[in-house]
Amino acid sequence: MNAPATNTTAAGIEYLRTPNERFVGLPDWPYTPRYVEVDGLRMAYVDEGPLDGVTLLLLHGEPTWGYLYRRMIPGLVAAGYRVVAPDLIGFGQSDKPTDRAVYTYAQHVAWVSEFVRAVGLSDLTMFCQDWGGLTAAFCCNSRDWPANSPRPRWMRTAPRSPMSATWQALASSHCSCPRA
Repeated sequence: MNAPATNTTAAGIEYLRTPNERFVGLPDWPYTPRYVEVDGLRMAYVDEGPLDGVTLLLLHGEPTWGYLYRRMIPGLVAAGYRVVAPDLIGFGQSDKPTDRAVYTYAQHVAWVSEFVRAVGLSDLTMFCQDWGGLTAAFCCNSRDWPANSPRPRWMRTAPRSPMSATWQALASSHCSCPRA
């Protein structure tokens, strides 16, 4: 197998691009990736289902990628939804900047907002896991977020922990989204 190649964006961000053959033959992953450029980096995503269906944007957290949703995508598509599952920059089939300082919430929000704009998504319903939810919290207040998109609703899936308390405080201070 080929090793990831180091590249540089026009803005000088060094990144790795994992060779496509590393993703061939994954169980339950028949999807051909699509790509869009955000901030000079290639962002991979899956876009399945009818283009005129209700659009579900699935945002993963750390340390996973869109593969997390491999068992959800078929059922959602069968129910008539358009399912869009990006690999956030730094994960999965997307480019991976080599400088850890690049990976800030503000930068992830910018990348996701640019992704939504570049793919032409609107009237979104989001399903978010882990830090994908925090990214969505920042995105929903971004001036670039589609105005006709519903605000995300949060649901707790685990008992409170110190991390969830921190997450809730950060989300509350940066997002006026309703909580479910």
